[in-house]
Amino acid sequence: MMRILKQYSPIVIMMQKVFFDFQDFIFFLLLIIMFLSVPYGVIQFGVLRDHPGLAKEAIANPDSYPGFEYKYLSYMLGYFLMVLRFAMADTSNIETSLSLSFKYDIIFWVLWLLTMIILNVIFLNFVITKAMHTYEEVSERIDEYIIRDRTNMIAEAD
Repeated sequence: MMRILKQYSPIVIMMQKVFFDFQDFIFFLLLIIMFLSVPYGVIQFGVLRDHPGLAKEAIANPDSYPGFEYKYLSYMLGYFLMVLRFAMADTSNIETSLSLSFKYDIIFWVLWLLTMIILNVIFLNFVITKAMHTYEEVSERIDEYIIRDRTNMIAEAD
């Protein structure tokens, strides 16, 4: 319905084109998040190895332990979701560093800073650039896209 109206047709075409153009970006972003989630898991396993009583305490009272919202998930999926939340600039998971010893705390903050720079600064600039490129491309050929879209709708109706 939105494609039929002249005032909404360019917006709908632009959104379709943006979603199509961002497929490779989304794949690359998920891949980077997967690779960045591994070191957070390694840090946590190191803490649990150095302090075996901490694991028993976390199992006994999971609501007081950082990252308790992921207690029903696997470790990798939990850390993947944590880094995904970092990518969306949700920094509520930094309370995880409260349970770390000094050496793991330093590693955590260096890794967190690296994660923020890679995901929020570099990828945000990439998204803006890609969206501007798509907008320019659609703006240049908007009439062609509208005519093609309407002929496809007419063909579907027949």
